[in-house]
Amino acid sequence: MHDARGDIGPPLDDVGRRVYLAGSLPNTPEQMAQWIRFPQAYRPGSGMPDLHVSADDAKDMVAHLYRLR
Repeated sequence: MHDARGDIGPPLDDVGRRVYLAGSLPNTPEQMAQWIRFPQAYRPGSGMPDLHVSADDAKDMVAHLYRLR
């Protein structure tokens, strides 16, 4: 299990309203799921680590984040 530490990245309370994810990805549910699953593939060296999130878990995370609009 990974422990959350530090303050890397912006708050997520309005992520569903943003135009872009990770600075350049169009903010769609599909793009967000891919970003959650494979952040290093989209932005190598990103502060967001690759945590090997499953497709189902990413879908659930996206659903939750979009409800925060």
